Amino acid sequence: MTATKAMPKEMLPVVDRPAIEYVVTEARRAGLADVLMITGRNKR
Repeated sequence: MTATKAMPKEMLPVVDRPAIEYVVTEARRAGLADVLMITGRNKR
């Protein structure tokens, strides 16, 4: 089974953190206070 079948791509580890964490961290550094994440029905 491929890694993307076992977990959402956004949660795949990049070095030591999930990929989505890098995106959220950069958004916060850029001054965004709120982050809204919308997922599909079957995402876990």
